[in-house]
Amino acid sequence: MRGVCTGLAASFFWFVAVTQDAAGRPADVDLHELMMSVAQILQQSHYSQKELTPVLGKQILETYLNNLDPDHLYLTQQDIEEIRSRYGSGLNDDILLGNLTPAKSIFAIFRQRVDARLAGIDDLLKGHYDFNGERTIIFNRAKEPWPANMAEADAVWRDRIANELLSAKLNASRSTQAIELIRNHYRDLQSEIDGADTEEVLRMFLEAVAQTYDPHTEYLGAADLNEFKIDTRLTISGIGAEIRLKDGYATIDRIFSHGPADLSRKLHVGDKIVAVAEGTGSFVDVRHSDLDHITQMVLGKDGSEVRLKVVGSGAGARSVLRVVRLVRQDVRLREEEAQAEVIEMHSANGIQKLGWISIPSFYGEADDTATGMSVTRDVAVLLRRLNKERIEGLVVDLRNNGGGSVDEALRTIGLFINQGPIVQMRDPSGVVHIARERPGNQLYNGPLVVLDNKLTASASEIFAAAMQDYRRAVIVGDSSTFGKGTVQAVIDLNRFGDGGDNLPEASGAVKVTIEKMYRTTGESLQLKGVVSDLRILSLSESSASAERGMEHRLSYDEIKPVSSDVAADGKTLFLDELRRRSLVRMRGDLLLQDIAAELALTDESTRNNRVSLNEHARRSELAKEARLRSKMEHDEKVVGAHNHNKYYELTLADISERELRPVSNGQESEASDQSDEMECELPSSPDLSFLGPGKSGIETAAENGAVTNEALNILSDLVSLTRAREVAANRPMSEVRPTDNSSRIPAAQSE
Repeated sequence: MRGVCTGLAASFFWFVAVTQDAAGRPADVDLHELMMSVAQILQQSHYSQKELTPVLGKQILETYLNNLDPDHLYLTQQDIEEIRSRYGSGLNDDILLGNLTPAKSIFAIFRQRVDARLAGIDDLLKGHYDFNGERTIIFNRAKEPWPANMAEADAVWRDRIANELLSAKLNASRSTQAIELIRNHYRDLQSEIDGADTEEVLRMFLEAVAQTYDPHTEYLGAADLNEFKIDTRLTISGIGAEIRLKDGYATIDRIFSHGPADLSRKLHVGDKIVAVAEGTGSFVDVRHSDLDHITQMVLGKDGSEVRLKVVGSGAGARSVLRVVRLVRQDVRLREEEAQAEVIEMHSANGIQKLGWISIPSFYGEADDTATGMSVTRDVAVLLRRLNKERIEGLVVDLRNNGGGSVDEALRTIGLFINQGPIVQMRDPSGVVHIARERPGNQLYNGPLVVLDNKLTASASEIFAAAMQDYRRAVIVGDSSTFGKGTVQAVIDLNRFGDGGDNLPEASGAVKVTIEKMYRTTGESLQLKGVVSDLRILSLSESSASAERGMEHRLSYDEIKPVSSDVAADGKTLFLDELRRRSLVRMRGDLLLQDIAAELALTDESTRNNRVSLNEHARRSELAKEARLRSKMEHDEKVVGAHNHNKYYELTLADISERELRPVSNGQESEASDQSDEMECELPSSPDLSFLGPGKSGIETAAENGAVTNEALNILSDLVSLTRAREVAANRPMSEVRPTDNSSRIPAAQSE
């Protein structure tokens, strides 16, 4: 079951013994031993060094209940009190002893409530609803109490379905399918919950156990661990396709370019997998099976063969059952790699040649081989090419970058500063380790802007903090970054236990917080994040709760600063003048005015947390939003018409091309909005976007364009002011242009 939002997909971590993928169906796991091992790791390794006490056991129970029923829709207060009475006092001992009964029994109660509730969905969908009154309902019930009893729960559900039907009615283009979509959504939810076996129930329970230590400590089942490795290595080993559960079937949701599925031309998005066979073995029926098990069967080692029985989604020949034979291979996810642009900037400062590097995550191989994935090496390659293009300034875009590898973050920082302490890390015993950058790796020494937002987290915050502490760059973006100041280790469970190897690979891993991170100033990044030097309005300012809004978060504190003055050789950044110029521009920026209006609407909606069931009122709200979107679309065209910049795309795939590929107004290659990576999956994936608020494509493009343009304007000003200062000091600007130390960049290695 995947109902929990996994916001920071690539957190800040150290790798500890991550194993290779296992082909075929997962081996049997001793679930009792698994539970005890997870508990032991958490007690021994977590930064807090908390023991599993009765108090912590009660907190785990609350986390488990809220994870099962996050909107407080299925369980009642009577259920909650009964569960607390039965399991609240000894849950810690049950976990330590590997007793699965509480987790299974609580889930059984939840399953009964879901089955009973969803059995009445058809009657609710057929009911009569009055959309002329003045009633409102609570939209997000996560912080609301559970319904007191079944009668109150009935009222909550009637309101919920009324809202969904009204939303469908207001979206005329989809209304004919709306009832069926809603029905299918709940049917698939019920199917997945009813299909959860003991292993899946334990996975959800251990997830709650880990989260109660802190929000970034996780239990990773076999499929979760595989996804984690894909995120960090940008390599998927298998058929090169993403699979989701839809209507009870494992369905091809995405096909990666140049992978086996893509090259075969035999698989298509929407195809349903009904059976899987390993090599020449027998087919195993996977209809209505758990997604984790299906994923493990489809994935496998490079060069191995898998056969799939699939049914196409379309009519005609594709809808006939067919067998597709594929040879698995490692597929590199190139769309997630670092990429760059060269911008010929036309502004009040004249024509300037500026660079832009987008870093989606600090990805890297755990084994640290010279041929493995490394964002540091990728960024170095891009920087060398940008140096050859003789850029005058550079933006490093870290928006929506949720973090990644410790080593990769530290080495990437070294491409921009010469040497010195970067970050302090404190372990559970209080010992502080200072990570330093060695001299000789710097590739770029020119004017630099770092662009971030509320979803810039963890390793990305270390990068931004180092640039700020060294006075190396101007930090631009939301008011501050996410505020995740912790380090995690990934501990493989098949390497843990009394026998050393008594748990199979299918046991998964524990991602556990082992250290806190501090700036060279001694300030923690926890909760506070990195405060921007210059703020640019963006919709992410309100869309992300950040670390402060997370349950069981660790606290903010400070330690001693490093002994050296890291800012002693810093650059003059002209912050006051840059801020003054930026404020003048933003006051007259049409798109930023539109974003401000959108933020006001979003903030009001968040504060009220209520939705009207009056059709006229809802139509008025939709009309207001439509007018804003229309204005935003118009303003985007107006701004685009006056944008005379020239944009040239630069990817790792075409790094050796003599001519850069031009793009129109940067639309194809600007810093992409990666919000789709920070996703909450429905158990199935019907198109239910009309049921709740969301950011439209127009809003996303307009926001990206506005923020990008202002970041470039700030960089342009920084280049101009730096040039003027150098001229005044009788030093030519060429002396502050980047120098290429590429011959001194080592292969990826441990710090």
